[in-house]
Amino acid sequence: MYTFVVVNKSMITNKHFMNTINKQELPFVIISVLSPEYGLDGIQIEKGDYCQSHLIVYFHDVNDDGSVNSLKEVGDIIIPMNETHAKRIIEFVMKWKDKVNNFIIHCEAGMSRSPGVALALSEILNGQENAESFVQTLYDIKFHNPKVKQMILDTYKRKKNKLNISG
Repeated sequence: MYTFVVVNKSMITNKHFMNTINKQELPFVIISVLSPEYGLDGIQIEKGDYCQSHLIVYFHDVNDDGSVNSLKEVGDIIIPMNETHAKRIIEFVMKWKDKVNNFIIHCEAGMSRSPGVALALSEILNGQENAESFVQTLYDIKFHNPKVKQMILDTYKRKKNKLNISG
């Protein structure tokens, strides 16, 4: 089974936290979900011996009403999650799923996008039943962004169906 740990940006860039994760001596990968206006500000991750790889995707935390959750001023251009973001996440996870069982996923606050990503990936890798039990979050998981979760699941299903049709 695969484990998905959801944290916030301040934890993932904290040297003490990353040292603690590395001391568990379990290989893991990191998925960073950042708002485009952040760029690489503050993403200095202490990889250590057990962090195998790191994926960064950029999209806003868009609510159903079109508003954006952000810890920073967003500006006029809103970039919601799209199929390209979902494909990058899925391809990254599929590349690493035979090498690691532990995925650390973060966004700015660790409350919306990253739990949505984690829930979708757990459902894909661990099965729909009890997928939530393999996701560890700082906050109540019911606050995840359902649009993010559904985009990943829909993209995965389309990709899987396409492979079945042509294969």
